Amino acid sequence: MKPKKEFGRVNGCTRCGRRRGIIRRYGLHLCRQCF
Repeated sequence: MKPKKEFGRVNGCTRCGRRRGIIRRYGLHLCRQCF
């Protein structure tokens, strides 16, 4: 599970960038599809 370069932004998934179904767990921001 390797996130993109844009890891500093708070809103949106770290991989695809969408905001729906965001999971904030263990300090990582992933949507449900990337998770």
